[in-house]
This record gives sequence, structure tokens and C-alpha cells, in this order.
Amino acid sequence: MLIEDRITDICHQTNFNGRILIAKGRDILFESSFGYADLEKKIPFSKKSIFRIGSITKQFTAVSILQLVEKGLLKLSDTIDHFIDGVTYDQSITIHHLLSNSSGIPSFDIHGDYDHLLASDSFHERMIKEIIFKKPLNFIPGERFEYSSSGFFILTHIIEVISKMPYHLYLKMYIFDVLGMKQSGFNFIDQKVPGFVSLYDMKENKIIPAIPYDMRKASGAGGLYSSTYDLFLYGRGLIEYQLITKPMVDMMFDIQTPINSQGGYGYGVISLHFNLNNKTHESIYHPGNGPGVFAQMMIIDRDIQIIALSNINDKKTFHACFKELESFVNEHIII
Repeated sequence: MLIEDRITDICHQTNFNGRILIAKGRDILFESSFGYADLEKKIPFSKKSIFRIGSITKQFTAVSILQLVEKGLLKLSDTIDHFIDGVTYDQSITIHHLLSNSSGIPSFDIHGDYDHLLASDSFHERMIKEIIFKKPLNFIPGERFEYSSSGFFILTHIIEVISKMPYHLYLKMYIFDVLGMKQSGFNFIDQKVPGFVSLYDMKENKIIPAIPYDMRKASGAGGLYSSTYDLFLYGRGLIEYQLITKPMVDMMFDIQTPINSQGGYGYGVISLHFNLNNKTHESIYHPGNGPGVFAQMMIIDRDIQIIALSNINDKKTFHACFKELESFVNEHIII
């Protein structure tokens, strides 16, 4: 069976709604759409369809920090009090802890009412001091893994402090423009982006319009939009060392904080090693979800990419599809 036929069958059988791109090296093996960009109007997706990418954003935040490290503007061992006044924790928390989800800082409630802070010119700083720092640490920094969007929110602020430019402009200048990613940016609530898909959530097994959400609250933990092709360009740029050097990519992809016996968290990515055909393989990935999105991009052996973007926040359907796609790639594309 042809690759195109099998992948199409998988997406149809799992009722996937969105776009898929699978590539090996610089060759795109499969790129297609399933379902609708606008369910009510039956408007199909196109190559120019743009999606929220959720926590895939964390990779871009991590790369930005590592770029600043390479420029000598900060160190992974720097503690956060170098960049933020009023740190309330007794224990030292470093850039490394934030990047590797080992800081102990609990995630803030992403659905909280922060409108009074959003109106401030110093939104990130005020959120950190008035919301994030108000909660005690869940454990001693470096002790274990715990997913924390708060950590990547703090990293967003640090990028702005060090670079002296807004987070979204930093990414445009040092990542998007470098790689020719013309369909990527920060999802500001009042911004009209050509090709942006309609957004949906699931409630009681029914698809409903997604709740309005100001992605500034997600910030560098989940606030970006992109397309399947732009994420392909990003993946190639990363593994061809166009954004950061090989030693930095190695550090980003290495397990910095173990999660279980299969793998752990690197810097902004999950790192997994698995055996196939008597050979050990490396899988680097990060899922993303939230209002109007379920997404995942995976890089296998720094060569193969699997990118899936859906405009429906439907974990069950998305995971069923992606699991089958990954199994197919492992069986038929990995050598």
C-alpha cells in the first residue's frame, strides 16, 4: 500500500480534522488536509491554513533562551533573581530548572481572570509577581519533573529583559525570519491573520465553538500560531543547526529531567529513546492543546518529522490518529 493511501486511511478512520505533514530529511512524503477549517460553513483547509500550536510554543521559547546563552547574555546556571525583583522563594531557581520543568513552581490557572493585568504595560512582570510567585513551590528545585507553564511564562519575561524587545518580535527576528516561516507568529486576540482556522472545543462529546481566550495569558508557554509547512521549516532549521549550534541542540534534546523509564524532559521538548530492529532510536516531541487546538510535532532520529495540527481540542480523536501515524512511520519509514 502506498504511503499516501495508508495515512489517508488512518486519518479517515480516526475522524481526524486538521492537517498532516510527514517528511524524511528535506523531502515531504505526505502533506494533506482532512475535515474543515470552518465546520459550519464547510470551508476546507489549505496549505495556507494557520492553527494555534499550544505548548509546541515551549520549543521556541527554549531555542530563544539557548540563543541568548550562546551569545553570552545569560547562563543556564543563572538564578531567576538576576532578572526579576521580588522572588519569594528561599531556594534558588535557575534557567535550567525552568527549561527542564524541574523548578517546582506550580502552573498558574490558565483560565483565571487576569484582565486587570493584561491592561498593564508590564503584564509579564506583574503576572509573575502577583500571581505566579504567590504560590509556594511544590518541591525543591531540581528534585523531580513537574510540568509547569509558569516556568515558560517566566522565561518569556527573561527573553524580553535580556533582548530588550517584545517576545513576539524576538521570535520573528531570530527564528521566523531566519527560516522563512511566513505563517507563524504570536496569536494576539485582536489580530486578523489570513488563513486562520475556526476554533473548536469538545463538550460532552460534542464539538462546540472554542471559548474566547487571550493568548497573552499563555505567552511563551503556548501563545503561538503556525502551519504544518512552517513547523517543517522549523524542524529542519533546528536539526540542521541553523538556529543554535549542535552542542546546544544536543543539550536541548538530552534528557534533563527524567519522567519515567522510557524518557524525560529536555529543554522545551520531551525526549524518548526506543528500540526498533535492534537499534536505538531518538524521538523528540511536544504536544500542544488548549482552546481550539490539539497539535503535535515529532522529530525521529533528527531526520523524520511528523506534524499534526487540528483546530479541535479533542484529545481522544487526536491521540488515536497520531498514535497510528507514529506506528506506521516506525514500521515503514524508519530504516
